[in-house]
Amino acid sequence: MLSWRRITGLWSLVLACGAPAPGAAVAAEREPVALVLLGVDAFSRRPAEELAERLEPGLSAAPGLRLVPLDRPEGDPRWRQALQELEAGREAYLDMEPEPAAARLRQALDLMLQAGDTLVQSGRPAFLDGLLTLGAVETLGGDPARGQATFARALVYEPGAALDAATFPPELVHAFSTVRAGVAARPRGSLSVFTTPDLARVWVDGRFQGVTPCEVGGLVAGPHQVWLRRLGHAGAGGLVEVEGGARAEWSLRLAPAPGAVELADALDEAVRALPLGGARALTAWAARQGLRWVLVGRLSQAGAGFALQTAWLEVGSGRFLGARQAGLAAVPAAGSADLRALLSSLLSREGGVLESLPPEAALPGQVELQDEARFQEQERPWWKRWEVWTGIGAGLVVVAGAIVLGVLLAGDDGPGSQIVLEF
Repeated sequence: MLSWRRITGLWSLVLACGAPAPGAAVAAEREPVALVLLGVDAFSRRPAEELAERLEPGLSAAPGLRLVPLDRPEGDPRWRQALQELEAGREAYLDMEPEPAAARLRQALDLMLQAGDTLVQSGRPAFLDGLLTLGAVETLGGDPARGQATFARALVYEPGAALDAATFPPELVHAFSTVRAGVAARPRGSLSVFTTPDLARVWVDGRFQGVTPCEVGGLVAGPHQVWLRRLGHAGAGGLVEVEGGARAEWSLRLAPAPGAVELADALDEAVRALPLGGARALTAWAARQGLRWVLVGRLSQAGAGFALQTAWLEVGSGRFLGARQAGLAAVPAAGSADLRALLSSLLSREGGVLESLPPEAALPGQVELQDEARFQEQERPWWKRWEVWTGIGAGLVVVAGAIVLGVLLAGDDGPGSQIVLEF
């Protein structure tokens, strides 16, 4: 029989989510920024969402910057309440009150699921710890069947989850290992996610999986947490049961967020104004959100790849700074050297001259212009451009040939005449 005092070491594994982070004071002084990256055609909208999702963690981790969602409150009150419930559940457990502890922990987990934006961005460790702690409370509190089900849910959410043998009682570690073996033996299935409108970002069990319509394979049979987010729409999610060897489908209509139309118009104005025009509507919107900078980007198809144009919108002045243009053969993979190089380039707000494309990034059929030559080509009058006169010359040759051919075919070929064409 396990004693309560013997297992109080459980709590050393749980994150101190209710306490302020060591760098909280420093983080509050960082400049609040937002990222907007839109695709301008049907071929670039999905890659634009994927690229934005891969750039966001780097922007958030950049020195001096604090990434803030453009169309959502920065601090979800439900997440703060969830952390309070989690802390209360801990206290109840330490006071040897398993039932109140379990009730508080379940409430904390439900609130975390409702605050899905925070969960998928930074809350996975807290959510996983909540599941593991609840499973331990249920198992050691006299309901091992329910505790094993909670452990199984934690392993479906994070297959690599583990209990530290140096922290947890041997009996609990053994029970968790048994559950792990059972979950690992479960068959796999897939999940197809659809939204109206489409092009919503999809997270399954807190991990980004793509943009709707989206199919996610290799999922362990069991309940999986799905969260959806689309710019200008309220985030939404739920638990979806996936069966082994089968494909589950989940469809959801996303509700517009307050001010969605105003935001869409502001973004359209800003993207069209890149890199030197004004963006009054977006500037006003960003000021109301307490932002200092907005990194605005436009992605379009260019040959077999994409052209990315970006600039920093200084909210205080309403001006674009640090314009950049780059060619992408494909969306850089998460964690790749290409993604780090792109992020490093985007972080600069200096200059305002469009960058020349490096030779390895040149797209098929694209003519590279270096620095000022790019602007000279754009500003040259039409009568001084070689491609204009080349086209005119080719047109004259075609017209002359057509006239000659017409004269030959329309000539007088009386009864005694004969025309022979030899090839």
